[in-house]
Amino acid sequence: MCPPPRSHRESGRRGPDAFADGATRAGPTHRTPRAPTQTVSDQPFDLPEQAAKTPAESAFAAIEIGGRPEQDPAQTPTDPQAAEAVSLAPDAWDPSAFVRPLRRLNIDQLDAALARATGIPMITRLASGSYQTLFGKPDYLTSNQEDLRPGVVFTKLYQDIVYQQCWKTVYDEWRGRIPEPVFLVDVPALSPIVEADSRTNLAYLLLRWHSMDVAPDSAEVDKWYQLLNQLNAANGGNTEQAWQGVCVSLALHPRFFTL
Repeated sequence: MCPPPRSHRESGRRGPDAFADGATRAGPTHRTPRAPTQTVSDQPFDLPEQAAKTPAESAFAAIEIGGRPEQDPAQTPTDPQAAEAVSLAPDAWDPSAFVRPLRRLNIDQLDAALARATGIPMITRLASGSYQTLFGKPDYLTSNQEDLRPGVVFTKLYQDIVYQQCWKTVYDEWRGRIPEPVFLVDVPALSPIVEADSRTNLAYLLLRWHSMDVAPDSAEVDKWYQLLNQLNAANGGNTEQAWQGVCVSLALHPRFFTL
């Protein structure tokens, strides 16, 4: 016959009821009774007494921006110069303030413009197969948009083509080989520099190449006539080469090859 089971106290073990009186495993302790919980609705809600405000504080709230309180607009000192007329124009004009980056004509447009200005077909076309990639024309493999920046490569190759085109134009017209000249219109063939004829021809060239309608005695023509004389003196009085230099200068001017 099996002996009866011993109680928890007899076996030395404590059951779940042994801790009901607040005792812990470390030893019997007594819990501190909690204060009765008070809800928010039961708490008295009394507004604190507000201090009396000054007239300035009652008119403007104390708002701090950047760690400093705003200043009363009525206390802001007035600049006597603020009552004068206000001009939006700057004191000195900055020529580079609104200058956009230069964008040149594409090579097809340059071919057409040079051929029309010089009156002869292009000796070396910019749009030829050997120059298309160098001028930035898209090949639709690595690029699909033409680079219209007048970079170093463009400037060098464009100068070489302009030299050929201008040399051929002036060479033929200077010797009277062209029945209807388009460059030396008011200058007789094989003639030295005559100021009246040269000025009239330069005014015509500015209209043809740069779309500038100026008078022969204008300040713009003065600069080009001075360039003609300097080129003539630098070449030992060779008027043909002087006019060739004028042709090159007209073609290399940004007013001709840029948008």
